[in-house]
Amino acid sequence: MARAKLIAIVNPAARGGSLGERLMAIRQALAGEFASGVYQTRQRGDAQAWARTFRDRAGFLVMGGDGTLHEVLSGMDTATQSLALVPAGTGNSLGRDLGLPDLAAVLDAVAADRTVKVDVIRAVFRDAHGEKRERVVGATLALGYPARVARIAEAWCKGLGPLCYPVASTLAAVATPSFTAMVRHNGARARRRRMTGLLVNNARYAGNFAAFPDASLTDGEFDVMELNAGLVRQVLHNLAVLTRTYWVKPASQGRARRLSIVPSRPMPLMIDGEMYEDVTLLDLAIQPRRLALFVPLGRDLP
Repeated sequence: MARAKLIAIVNPAARGGSLGERLMAIRQALAGEFASGVYQTRQRGDAQAWARTFRDRAGFLVMGGDGTLHEVLSGMDTATQSLALVPAGTGNSLGRDLGLPDLAAVLDAVAADRTVKVDVIRAVFRDAHGEKRERVVGATLALGYPARVARIAEAWCKGLGPLCYPVASTLAAVATPSFTAMVRHNGARARRRRMTGLLVNNARYAGNFAAFPDASLTDGEFDVMELNAGLVRQVLHNLAVLTRTYWVKPASQGRARRLSIVPSRPMPLMIDGEMYEDVTLLDLAIQPRRLALFVPLGRDLP
């Protein structure tokens, strides 16, 4: 029986434009056996539009960064379609859990039909204008300080390569304002919390920070970290995570299946590298083993 072919979505601007330079070679590698079509993004929103267009196909092969992946996840049918990921961005949060595989390793996984059912997070949020959106979170969602890190990294630090997020995290720690929010875990009574940042993760990595070393893509929960630190303590916490010593702890850390956040003021929300402005309400729910993800040979997910 012939294997169902994937739809390939490529961001030619990824890796400083090198994917665009290799587009012909990528098409040749995928032609016939692996992909029934190769579609390149030209602007924000293209990947989501392609994913919505091909919701009747077997799945997608995504070559790009966290933002491209975010669009595809939010456009595809995660319950019935499969996903192959070739991480080619700056953060590559989910890709790092896969060992940052290259195209050859991913195609080997596709050829072997080696998939693992992984969790995703369903995020429903509303902004100050009353607009309601629903998105799928593959790896990371954040308010406050971590969202500010992502914004600075995208605007000023992408050319720094592996140093992008360490530098952005230090710049973002300068004069980070605190905020209050009503936070409800697993349907329990809401509590008022003061913090400088909230980080929710499905994977072990947030950018190139192994922020949640014990996280699992298959345990039916997501990790929640509350931060409440000034410049010195936040920088020390960042160094502790980068060196994987974890000797400086966040204000609070735990796991949840559901989470509701109502910030005291409209705030930017970051989902897998993409920013959404003036968010006033956020509801999260884990969707256990929702997505069939191709996993490279020799890589076992926790």
